[in-house]
Amino acid sequence: MHATRQGKESCGAFDEASTTIRRARVDDRSRSVAVVATIVPASEVAVHAVSCEVFDHGVRVARDPCPANAPTPVCTTFDGEGRCSRWLLFYANGASGPARECDVDEYFGSALTRVPVKPADAGPFCGGNPPPGVAPGEITSVATGLPQGTTSALANLTMVDGSGWGYVTADKCSALVAGPQAKSTANHGQYTANANLAVVPVDPDARFCLYNSHRVQLIADLQGYFAPPAAGGLLFVPATPRRLIDTRLAPLTKPTAGAIIRVQTGVAAGTTAALVNIAMVDGVQPGYITADRCSSLVSGPQTRSNGNVPSATAISNLSVVNVDADGSFCIFTNVATNLIVDLQGSFAETPSPASSGLGFELVAPTRVLDSRITINLASIPPGKITKVNTGVAAGTVSVLVNITMVNAPWAGYITADKCSVMSAGPQDKSNANHPSSTPTSNLSVVPVDADGSFCIYNSSWLDLAVDLQGSFTASASQRFFAVTPSRVLDTRNE
Repeated sequence: MHATRQGKESCGAFDEASTTIRRARVDDRSRSVAVVATIVPASEVAVHAVSCEVFDHGVRVARDPCPANAPTPVCTTFDGEGRCSRWLLFYANGASGPARECDVDEYFGSALTRVPVKPADAGPFCGGNPPPGVAPGEITSVATGLPQGTTSALANLTMVDGSGWGYVTADKCSALVAGPQAKSTANHGQYTANANLAVVPVDPDARFCLYNSHRVQLIADLQGYFAPPAAGGLLFVPATPRRLIDTRLAPLTKPTAGAIIRVQTGVAAGTTAALVNIAMVDGVQPGYITADRCSSLVSGPQTRSNGNVPSATAISNLSVVNVDADGSFCIFTNVATNLIVDLQGSFAETPSPASSGLGFELVAPTRVLDSRITINLASIPPGKITKVNTGVAAGTVSVLVNITMVNAPWAGYITADKCSVMSAGPQDKSNANHPSSTPTSNLSVVPVDADGSFCIYNSSWLDLAVDLQGSFTASASQRFFAVTPSRVLDTRNE
């Protein structure tokens, strides 16, 4: 059995004596491809059902259609290399017509041990109770309560317990239409919690909407908004990216569950909020973190979050965090996890010097890099520095970009900065962390060179997709307004 991403996938030969699932791995320029083939004998179903599914690092890239009344194989668990290790196989119990009953078989790993599953546990596949979460393809309206004149909301979007690897697209409700989207705001895994900060355009009533590709629970935590200049409006002050804290290094130690960690940013007096990338590393179990002024953050369970902690790996999330007068803020951890914090900039009403303050300009999301297309369908090797041409206007100092990391065979990180200052080799700061296999996205504010370009260093094999969402310049018209962080959506409570 052989398959490649570039050729036509073939299911090969099958054993028709019993239901069979076979897999093959093919290394095509360091891509692992898993082929899943199923067949059900005529004694169980009227027709022989054959399907062929090709997984590229866990992402299904091809599937032959099944005949009518045929079983539907559903991959529910992927191993660390992105291969399917657990299937549910659904098929009708009858020769023809709609299914009145449903048998469900479960297969694990290479042993392919068959375990009966109760039809009632199979959810909508077999007429059981639908699982919790927003149904695939739904559009959910989010009321932010922001003032009139708001052009975009800054919100942390969290996706919980997705039915599969999927994406969420956020936009003003008047612009979001039903059906698969041409762009995405955040990516999520299966049965996990994933978060991504987003700048989302809003309608005149300050609402925005979310489209989800797979069944998933949705959470939105408001961190601020952008609007035309007015009292309290803040300018962005870029900073040379630098690491503020890394609890993996002595004398610091891993924060325990319930700990509150103080982070000193070193920003100038008069700063209202810091723009920081917070990485959570080697959590003992899944959990969350919350960041805020130390004077506002109290111990105990929080009503909002700035990131979700994975178990035994690393993930990161961008945040705008309000700071106290001394420029510090605090992070609460509800589970034991290491923390790494990198400063990307700050927001102040009257920056010093005044010329250092930048306004913001939101643009229609534009894909400026997709290595799956532009680099001959080959993953980017570790240690490579990739140049990204954004096409922004002259005078742009920094850009707002959503960076998506896909097809990574193992965990790693990326660093983004001006090409003129980035050097080869391991970096001392990061803009995003990614696990193996799972598509992961992270918002970043990245300094650019005079030609509007910047560069990305990657520590692991992966593919990169970069979407331009905005720019910061001295002449841009939008100002940032900080708010008391609040939760404006949680579908788990609906």
